[in-house]
Amino acid sequence: MRKEQHFWRKISRPIYAFLAMLILTIIGFYLTEGWGILQGYYAFIRTAFGDWFDTVVPVSTSGKLFATFVNILSIVAAGYFFATLSALFVEGELKDILKFKKMDKEISKLEGHFIICGLDTVSKHIIDEFIKTQTPFVVVDQSFEKLEELYGEKKFLYLDGDPTKDNTLEKAGIKRAKGLIASLDNDHENLFLVISARSLNTDIKIATKVINPNAKDKMIKAGADETISPPHIGGLRIASVMIRPHVVTFLDSFLRGQGSTRFEEVVLSEKSNLIGKNFDQAQEAEETGLSVIAIKKKNDNEYICNPRAKVKMETGDVLVTLGDVKQKEEFVKKYN
Repeated sequence: MRKEQHFWRKISRPIYAFLAMLILTIIGFYLTEGWGILQGYYAFIRTAFGDWFDTVVPVSTSGKLFATFVNILSIVAAGYFFATLSALFVEGELKDILKFKKMDKEISKLEGHFIICGLDTVSKHIIDEFIKTQTPFVVVDQSFEKLEELYGEKKFLYLDGDPTKDNTLEKAGIKRAKGLIASLDNDHENLFLVISARSLNTDIKIATKVINPNAKDKMIKAGADETISPPHIGGLRIASVMIRPHVVTFLDSFLRGQGSTRFEEVVLSEKSNLIGKNFDQAQEAEETGLSVIAIKKKNDNEYICNPRAKVKMETGDVLVTLGDVKQKEEFVKKYN
């Protein structure tokens, strides 16, 4: 539960106490003095703050005793209210409310971002990579405590809520998002999440974690674009370390290093000034510091890795590049 909810829950208790006292006062003065609702309300306001109007002074002995009781009770309630408010200030919960208001505002402004659903060991690595590459994202998980604990180590945008519910996904900006990653605890939850996400945004790219290999086809049918099995990936990595250790070390240096150098991809737009040129002419773009490693033609699944291949570049072709975030941004701005 967010501290914002905790704050209002705590502050509401003394408020409810005052409302209960108001009702009690009205009923009490009606029984002891025969006063109506308006007179009872008036009497409560003046009695609670230790003052009286001549028109509402109780006459009967029982009325005076009841008024004294209300006055003492109101002092206790006021003390409880200010003690609660002071405690909330000391605990910094008001500061947290402002933090969450700002966070919600920033989430509402996100466009072309990624939504990470579920906070586990897999998604933690995804968060690290997104932070290093300055990729905009928001994390959604039901555990506020887990989110806050990780937030203390790495600052990022998050929502605490059920990611399988439409209203939570909408708060995360799914209709403006570029992609969604489903990394919940089991395949059933991930499957339901994929269905919900696809129904809210037909164009979003969805990648989901699968625990049981048999769930892969169901995920694809439900709307997932990619399925990833952590045990399968882990097995391939162990095999690669044994067979080609230097290659694995080379690739890991990009992911584990402190820098942001990465293999990236650039999809050529129709306005790109590289359209119609040969692939070897793309090397001109390397003056930005971004190296063009390979090209994937729009309607072909094969990658052309020969940097001097005489291949005409077209709209929709994908350039596989190597460089950091700033170099990629400069490349896109200048050539795409």
